Amino acid sequence: MRDLRFHPLALACLLAVGCGGGGSTPADTGAADTGAADTGTADTAVMDTGTADTSTMDTGTPPPDQPPPPDGDKEDVPPPEDVPEEMEPERVPGVPTMGAGIALAPNDQVALVANRDANSVSVFRTDFTTTPPTLTRTAELSMAPFGANAEPWSVIVNNGGTTGFVILRRAQRLVRISGLRGTPRITGIAATGSEPSGLAISPTGARLFVTNFVDGTVGVYTQSLLRVGLIDLNPALASSGLLGTVSPRLGLAHPRAIVITNNGNRSDADETVYVTEFFAQRDPTVMIGNDGANSDITHQGVVYRFGLGAGNPVGPIIRIPPIANTGFQDSRGQNTGCFPNQLFAMKINNNRVFISASCESPRGPTGPAGMAPMIDTRNFKTQMFSIIAQIDTRTNMAVPANTVLLQRRFEDLFTANMVPGGEQRQPLIPIDLSFAPMTNIAYVVGYGSSAVFRARFMDDGSLMEVGSSTAPVIRLNANPMTQGLDPYGIAIVNDPARSAALVVNEFTRNVNILSLETQTVVGAVESTANAMSDVRRGRHFFVTGLGRWSLGGQGWNSCEACHPNGLTDNVTWYFPRGPRQTISLESMHSRRNPADQRLLNWTAIFDEGSDFELNTRGNSGGVGALVHAISMPPVAADRIAFDAAMGMAPTGVRVPQQGLNGSVRSLLSAGGFEGTRAVIPDWADVEAYMRVIRAPRGARGLASADVTAGRTLFQTGNCAGCHGGDKWTISRVFYTPGEANNNPAMGALRMRSWTLPAGFPAARAPAPGTLRPPADRAAAHDQITCALRNVGTMPPAGMVETVGVLRQDQVELRQDMMTRGQGDANPQETGFNPPGLLGVNVGGPYFHAGNARTLEELFSATFQTHYQAFSSNFLATTGATRDTQVRQIIAFLMSIDEATPVFPIAEAQTRLGFNPDICGSQMPAFP
Repeated sequence: MRDLRFHPLALACLLAVGCGGGGSTPADTGAADTGAADTGTADTAVMDTGTADTSTMDTGTPPPDQPPPPDGDKEDVPPPEDVPEEMEPERVPGVPTMGAGIALAPNDQVALVANRDANSVSVFRTDFTTTPPTLTRTAELSMAPFGANAEPWSVIVNNGGTTGFVILRRAQRLVRISGLRGTPRITGIAATGSEPSGLAISPTGARLFVTNFVDGTVGVYTQSLLRVGLIDLNPALASSGLLGTVSPRLGLAHPRAIVITNNGNRSDADETVYVTEFFAQRDPTVMIGNDGANSDITHQGVVYRFGLGAGNPVGPIIRIPPIANTGFQDSRGQNTGCFPNQLFAMKINNNRVFISASCESPRGPTGPAGMAPMIDTRNFKTQMFSIIAQIDTRTNMAVPANTVLLQRRFEDLFTANMVPGGEQRQPLIPIDLSFAPMTNIAYVVGYGSSAVFRARFMDDGSLMEVGSSTAPVIRLNANPMTQGLDPYGIAIVNDPARSAALVVNEFTRNVNILSLETQTVVGAVESTANAMSDVRRGRHFFVTGLGRWSLGGQGWNSCEACHPNGLTDNVTWYFPRGPRQTISLESMHSRRNPADQRLLNWTAIFDEGSDFELNTRGNSGGVGALVHAISMPPVAADRIAFDAAMGMAPTGVRVPQQGLNGSVRSLLSAGGFEGTRAVIPDWADVEAYMRVIRAPRGARGLASADVTAGRTLFQTGNCAGCHGGDKWTISRVFYTPGEANNNPAMGALRMRSWTLPAGFPAARAPAPGTLRPPADRAAAHDQITCALRNVGTMPPAGMVETVGVLRQDQVELRQDMMTRGQGDANPQETGFNPPGLLGVNVGGPYFHAGNARTLEELFSATFQTHYQAFSSNFLATTGATRDTQVRQIIAFLMSIDEATPVFPIAEAQTRLGFNPDICGSQMPAFP
């Protein structure tokens, strides 16, 4: 393991291979709970809209309409031992139950932990009567029978505290674990839909509910794991009008968190289920201004609901409105708004659903204003926020007056109490929340800031205070001996007499024990062995906003904030270069050949993952990881000036190395660049993580005939002309970054020209010329031109409107509102760098500016230039025939994942009669 003692985040590894961090704990020798089982009749009412499964466990092959699993998956799993289902007592009045990364039994005697990146589930015996509370790990159950990376995601414990359940996100399974108070063992398995993400149990314990993120459905199961219902959320979103005119189908909705009311009686039939739509949806009634100034308030959050009584349909969606004014101004003095996106978690308390979510502000400006040392840092605080939104369960309406913007409240708290900057934390990525029992006090987990945030509400749901007089924030990494990094779940004890909580952490792979009375971490226990790797370190640096990764190391932003799980937040950001949709990163590298990398960003302006150091410094305000010295805390003077000429080792470079200049990666090598070398290899770790980002699984339940027909249409439509190859894009770095190719004045990319292959339609590519624009062009126009494709998503010269179905999208201008976002009427800069199609099934909008809300709109006449780029007759039919073909190709796109056979570029070349990879055709000239 690399020694990180001098790293600004050095405490990240102090507990990496320890023995629990909390000292030894006595073994639990108490007798197992043998309380009487409830033999009353369980309420089994639930809406059933699908055919019930007929077996208690899924041990066979996937249905014939599903693609084969990716390498490493095991769809055929050995059956568990035959153990009778344990009797489940009815729930007594109490708080609603929802799954998370960690769960406590209702009697607080057992804790269950999903070790998300370690492929196991840990069981703990707990004792909250001691000071501090003690945890004893009694078992760690491997999920390897379900795949090498099954991804245990969310866990829950039944009402009797005897049985647990876990959903495996990648393996697409619901697993039952029995004997939690004795010998834990797997005793049941059921198939779920694609990418199961949320888990809840009904008040009586009669039903389990699983949200299927890619499919847009909720599976309903008994505790014996018989599927008894399938709730389809897609019609509710389709009928809302937020997606235009679209027929319901799999994959319109993307449900994440789920929670169920509990009115305390012994019936489920009068309860309501709430489910979050993870992504914000565009409000078509809000017109975006010509200057894009109101783009912060053009979207809204969405929550679904349905009753548990027989025949209760999914009700109309509940809309969570945007925040018009966050209280933060940018460097221009403009007020910032934000809209709820990435709705992570829910909890019901006092007749209200509380929702933790990111709140995103895509309008510019971004980056620092002014010159050192007089840098205006306000822009760093006007991009990513966290909120607690509310829904009144009595009216099923949002209560926007009670929405809490946490950054504003904590910033005010820090100022009022003169909290030192090094102790300040912002609730970056509010991945989970919970309430202390019989109180209005909520605790929110900041995944990107390794902290827990307290918020106290009034009975009417209005905010009373944040933080506490004891501690403004619970910093999980404050003590190196008990530190936790990258927390993803919290469980608060159910006994109101015990003021304690447990928090599970991803990077340190441990469980923190919190005293809610003192607002401190009082212990840490290993959840699973903390084997370190470059990928795990890279994942941590990708997630965190601490240390050198955001302004003041306080957690204002991080890579993960816009790329959840390395994917996309589905937001169109207004960068200085114009509107740009967040690109999902699973197509950045070929999984078969990680050296095969896509040119980066929509305009091919980067060729190395470490080029995003500029985003760390410019968007997030961090010191960054390309440094020549290590200060504690990090300071701007540590930075290597790699983006300016005429520097000297070790603090600068003679020739710029940023973007397409030189190679940022060379600064990480043993000799550095001409003696200038970064003293920490963090970006090498981040790039290692980027190479293995997993694509979402394809939708389950698609008609196999449609998938097959859609694949044929994809092939005959020559879609592989832009989306061929292992990455589902022809874009690739076709040279070795370095001075020979990337020197800003004399590199081969500047000096050598490219030509269109014979037969290539000239309208679909920029005008031939040098591979990079001439050096006399403004730096803001730098890009690899041969990678660009003009597929009709940008307006013709002389126009500024973005091409979109709403005709009210962001204008195609840069932030100066004068210069065209791409092209600037220069024919050599026309088009965009094709994205990969992995992850296309996790929702829209699509294209570089979010031009199409759905795949149906993507295949509308508005974007005919796109889908007919290499086949003038593709989807040229009309009426029912065209509708059928659109349905079929969408089904194929929804099925794509890492197991789907790709279309080799060589095959596309044979069909087209020319090489669609213009850059690749130049390869013989490049080392």
